[in-house]
Amino acid sequence: TADLRATLGTAGIPCAVGDGAEPPAGDLVVISSLDRAPALGKRPFIVVDVGGPEHTTLAIRAGASDMLLSGAPDADVIPKIQKLLRRKRR
Repeated sequence: TADLRATLGTAGIPCAVGDGAEPPAGDLVVISSLDRAPALGKRPFIVVDVGGPEHTTLAIRAGASDMLLSGAPDADVIPKIQKLLRRKRR
């Protein structure tokens, strides 16, 4: 969403937005729909707007690196992204 992109930009985290056909390029991807997960390959990804236990299970099975529950503030994704980027640099 635009709010999430604004939050990431304010935190100094560059954000590319995909056109829907292909996921955006980058070190990691934030998605709101698991439909796009298979196209990500081995890139780490965070799923936002996880609705409950069933969606959590699907995200884990799809290989999500982390997730954010729906209703959580957009800013809560920042520490998750920072953690993944630190882990990737190691």
